[in-house]
Parts: sequence; structure tokens; C-alpha cells
Amino acid sequence: YGKVPPKHNLIFLDGDKTNNDLSNIALIKRSELARLNHQNMIYSNAELTRTSINIVKIQNKIAERKE
Repeated sequence: YGKVPPKHNLIFLDGDKTNNDLSNIALIKRSELARLNHQNMIYSNAELTRTSINIVKIQNKIAERKE
């Protein structure tokens, strides 16, 4: 509920924009969305997409530590 914070996006976990159930919506950073799209990690299965988000978060943390 409320406004989407700067540098964040809402995504539909199962890719279906007509499925407005709150359990199907996730708030993620734009950098995470960029990785998800680049690596083709958004699936029609919400659980797979949720797992992919966690993988991307780990990848981003690793990239931050390398800087």
C-alpha cells in the first residue's frame, strides 16, 4: 500500500498483470529487475520468480563487495 519508493518497481510474480492478488506482487529494486530481465528469470510460476529474486539479491551483494 502507498507509493512505490524511488528506484523500485512492482512486479507480478507469475507474469500475469491481471492477477492482482497481493501474494502475486513484489516490490524490488530496479537493479534487481534489470538482472531478472537480463537473465530471463521471471517465470509463470510465482515461486520460481520469488526464488530468482533471492538469487539476484545475492548476486547484487556479491557485486557490491567486489567494488
